[in-house]
Amino acid sequence: MDSNGDNEISNCIKCSVYESQLREVLDELSSLKLVNKLLQKEVLAYTTHKSTWETDRESSDRIGDPREYNGWTLATSKNRTGKSRKRIKDTFAKFNQPIQTANRYTPLNELPTSSEGTTTVSANGVKKMVKSLSPRETTGNGAIRTKIKKKKVIVIGDSHARGLAAELSSSLGKSFEVMGTIMPGSGLRHITGLASRETSQLQHDEFVIICGGANDINKNESNIGLSNIRKFALQNEHTNVITISPPHRHDLQDSSCINGEIQVYNRKLHKMLKDMYHVTIIDTNCTREDFTRHGLHMNSAGKEKLAGTTGHVITNFLARQTSSISLNWKEASTATPTKEATVESSTENAEVEHKTAVRASNRAKKIPATRNEDFLWPTYTSKTI
Repeated sequence: MDSNGDNEISNCIKCSVYESQLREVLDELSSLKLVNKLLQKEVLAYTTHKSTWETDRESSDRIGDPREYNGWTLATSKNRTGKSRKRIKDTFAKFNQPIQTANRYTPLNELPTSSEGTTTVSANGVKKMVKSLSPRETTGNGAIRTKIKKKKVIVIGDSHARGLAAELSSSLGKSFEVMGTIMPGSGLRHITGLASRETSQLQHDEFVIICGGANDINKNESNIGLSNIRKFALQNEHTNVITISPPHRHDLQDSSCINGEIQVYNRKLHKMLKDMYHVTIIDTNCTREDFTRHGLHMNSAGKEKLAGTTGHVITNFLARQTSSISLNWKEASTATPTKEATVESSTENAEVEHKTAVRASNRAKKIPATRNEDFLWPTYTSKTI
């Protein structure tokens, strides 16, 4: 076939495509017409039913009964709006009434505090004078229950301190409030920075525990870590600081350079903090059985041992603060001095005067020699030529 035949074939193919598309459009238009007719029928039916419902409501008193028209049902509320509002008002009126209660104790009067630090408490018609205590709770029968202030212990450290706060809380008991913050992978610069914000409210009988240094040693920044912990100790002399030295790493060989650096770090730590009375250093002298299988962190047994050692240090420190030796003043004797006592005092005074007196020598003083006559200072005469 020639080129003209090819064009005629291609034109016929396009015509068939256009015909199919036009047929689809015509089908959609016919369906839309059917839908439009159905909607118009429903609208007409709805308007007729609505008009019939309105006429029935005006002519009949049975408003709440459902009526059916060609399959349509009218649903109305059973309760009228007036009744429902009245019921709501009745319920609010009931709830606003005061609740009557019975109490076998008479209510306490005001507590006027006198200038002597005592408080007058009246209960059941009986007045009592009680010393005013600064945190107190007054019960109904007039008794005062004092609140025991718990001493705070803050634990801040890297991943080696995980679980230490819980073990330490069980070791110290209920008289201490132990709080822990863990910063895995952090150095002493971040740990001490967080601790300095937490220790501003601590007292002289409370503690902050710093557990870190392993990450500084691993990054070859042990000197930076030592300077940070010394700076933190100098800034927090108002409270007690406990530092836990980094443990030996059992995941490496004993002859590794990191284990050698840990020993050097611990030795320098003791030297840098030995002149601070408020700082205590705890060495983690744990065996291989106290560490986990990988050898880097301590297991539950190791954490329990470390918490027991730390709790023992805290209790000993507080016991050392409370147990002080009191010395009585030597009372002056009011007895009259005897004759022997006066003689002894006079002899002692004479001896003191004899020792302190300047002695005069009768020996003739030697005339000092001049320098030019000494052999070290020879005299030279000028020679004339």
